[in-house]
Amino acid sequence: MIETKEHPTDDPEAVLSWAPIDLTSVLNGTYTVQPPTYMLRTDSVALLYPAKVHGVHGESESGKSMLMHAVAAQELQSGRDVLFIDFESDQGTVGNRLLMLGASADNIQRHLNYVRPDCNPFAITEEGQAWRGMLSRRFSLAVIDGVTEAFSVFGVKSIDNDEVTAWGRMVPRQIAERTGAAVVVIDHVTKDTEGRSRFAIGAQAKMSYLTGASYSVEVIQPLGVGMAGKLAIRIGKDRPGSSARTAAPGASPTAPKK
Repeated sequence: MIETKEHPTDDPEAVLSWAPIDLTSVLNGTYTVQPPTYMLRTDSVALLYPAKVHGVHGESESGKSMLMHAVAAQELQSGRDVLFIDFESDQGTVGNRLLMLGASADNIQRHLNYVRPDCNPFAITEEGQAWRGMLSRRFSLAVIDGVTEAFSVFGVKSIDNDEVTAWGRMVPRQIAERTGAAVVVIDHVTKDTEGRSRFAIGAQAKMSYLTGASYSVEVIQPLGVGMAGKLAIRIGKDRPGSSARTAAPGASPTAPKK
């Protein structure tokens, strides 16, 4: 179970979630849904929405982390700030991969915010301060690598829909809403290919907290050092609907630019 502490606001200008929302822009036709902006395909179509939560899942060694390292390297080289929350690997592996995928050491140093948590930030005062400091920044991309390990750190049961939903609202959704980032949670799939469907392993609620799109990753040609691999990326869910319109039924989008 996630431990939390109440943080009442004394800011008179704070936007309260229970206050009525002005629908004027929706009713007069001026309201627009922001299109996907990041993770460009080779035809310059983007797959990730700003300020939305996305899922990327696949089998072990399917290249799902490498895929997001490539997207992060692209963002860093464009001079945009990236948040990488790493529950699976270490700074040496991530840093070296970013370098190999085209990010310069200078841009990594200036624009990457790399975090490797080992505790629940809502249960420890000092960690909570670091969490709130992270949320005060702006990022184009935020990657959460290792959902299963993240659940262990937060004390979340992966098969409990209520706990998974609570985590989704309190962690990836808060990062998306507060920092403006396109948030991507990287997860595994079940070993049973017939019962896998569109979902990552564990509770079905993993799909419900996504506000952007969900993608599954399959290996076409293996990835590795000195190897030119190829991945298929398939859409499982696209809540805003823009990315799904760019892919043919049953087809996978073109691999992102490196």
